[in-house]
Amino acid sequence: MYFGMCNLLATFQLMMDTLFCELIMSGKIIIYMDDILIFTRTMDEHKSIVKQVLQILADNKLLLHLKKCKFHQTKIEYLGVILSQDSVKTNPTKTKGVVITNGHLLFVMGALIL
Repeated sequence: MYFGMCNLLATFQLMMDTLFCELIMSGKIIIYMDDILIFTRTMDEHKSIVKQVLQILADNKLLLHLKKCKFHQTKIEYLGVILSQDSVKTNPTKTKGVVITNGHLLFVMGALIL
């Protein structure tokens, strides 16, 4: 692990869960490692939650890479699924190698196997 730290990823996740405990428990955000997803019903509520998240990050001297950030999205691809306001769908690019033929499941790598 980095700098000889044992269980670094678990420790980082615990830190993030602790810092954002109230927002996580309210169901407004989900955090997985360094990804923070914010779910709100209105733009005003969204701006308020974003402001709270940024303040918590700043208070704890945690930085964002703005090039990697996406703000005010209504649809986003995350961990192989597409999340939107009204649905959760599997990303088609993740399942294009799976074919069901005559009740049999085939995993295809690059070409269709019949």
